[in-house]
Amino acid sequence: MIITILGLIIALSTVVFIHELGHYASAKLSGIVVEEFGFGYPPRLLAFWRTKGKVIIDGQEIAIPRKVELPEGLQARSVVRYETETDSQGRRVLTRIQSADSTNPDDLPTGYVEFFDPGTLFSLNAIPFGGFAKMLGEEDPTFPGSLASKSKRTRVFVLSAGALMNLVSAVFFFALAFALGGPAIAEPENAVITAVAPGSPAEAVGLQPGDVILKTDDVEILAAADLPAYVQAHRGEPIVLTIQRGDDLLEITVVPRLDPPP
Repeated sequence: MIITILGLIIALSTVVFIHELGHYASAKLSGIVVEEFGFGYPPRLLAFWRTKGKVIIDGQEIAIPRKVELPEGLQARSVVRYETETDSQGRRVLTRIQSADSTNPDDLPTGYVEFFDPGTLFSLNAIPFGGFAKMLGEEDPTFPGSLASKSKRTRVFVLSAGALMNLVSAVFFFALAFALGGPAIAEPENAVITAVAPGSPAEAVGLQPGDVILKTDDVEILAAADLPAYVQAHRGEPIVLTIQRGDDLLEITVVPRLDPPP
């Protein structure tokens, strides 16, 4: 019972996780800021990775390395002081950033934040079930990069992507199971005589316990259940049994009783 419950929890958790992964992937493809992708549900135990982010200040796109410390409350429409450098690929990269109204601002140029994506934080959480994708501004269309700021078509795509991901994963796993092969089918049991009733037609013709019946007339017996059905259909008629007794193959004719005892 416990194993069944654990198996059900694991299965449902996998379905939920794949569902949320669909929301995450579709949001990133649609240019929506995903603030956090969590394994399990809060409270958070560990934040173990953050993807690279980006910020647009006064019309200039600036990459945010993972090592840069971001001020609390930084968001689009903020005024900031910042410093950048150019990397080996010619991109502008943020090196320092702080709120313009901080208590001890550095002597840095100021700018207006038009778009802010700090990168997605990947976290491990206390409740080990499924996961979640936290998107920016799910109900506030005023924030650039928020879910609510996107077109209706994009929102429908992102919100339905979870179910679509579940469908695709189900097809994939079924196809994988089919490719790897299904469970082995047990070979049918032979029709083996286990006992011979005294005074029966079987005793009269010399059948013995341990005899393996291979054929009835010219009909091959593939499973033990085939024999009673054939005998039932040929009561009172001679049946030629092909049997294996040790290393010998024998043919014995027997006539089943028309009215066998119960």
